[in-house]
Amino acid sequence: MRFAAIVCLLAAGCAPAPETPDPGMAPKPLSATGWTDLDAAKASGKPVFLFFTSGGDETCESFDADVLADSEVAMMLKCFACVRQDAYGKNGKRDPEFQRLGFASVPAMAFYVKGAVVDLKDYAPHKLDFMKMLDDVLERAK
Repeated sequence: MRFAAIVCLLAAGCAPAPETPDPGMAPKPLSATGWTDLDAAKASGKPVFLFFTSGGDETCESFDADVLADSEVAMMLKCFACVRQDAYGKNGKRDPEFQRLGFASVPAMAFYVKGAVVDLKDYAPHKLDFMKMLDDVLERAK
């Protein structure tokens, strides 16, 4: 983990995960801690992680289970305001931000620093790749 991620974790009131984490002390996965809306996330002052998904998409569900539910990822995401949006909405219309960012399919994600988009991904990365993305965004947020 880079210095920026460690500093952010300490500022958020947590420490980097120990080599052998105590299962009773593991942070809750993001799905258990909640998400916020995009306007509130941008106003939070934190970097923003925006995850576009669609109900029933196997790749999105796999990313949830294999990456977002991971305790190390959950700890890093404490440094972010996290937003989850259905790319196709309840009425089947594409989400306006999903369209504005030029995405065509899910999963897709965007990272914002100080309200500006700093990175876009149109695939679901593996855990270590995702953690590197988070770390890179934290470096930009310094």
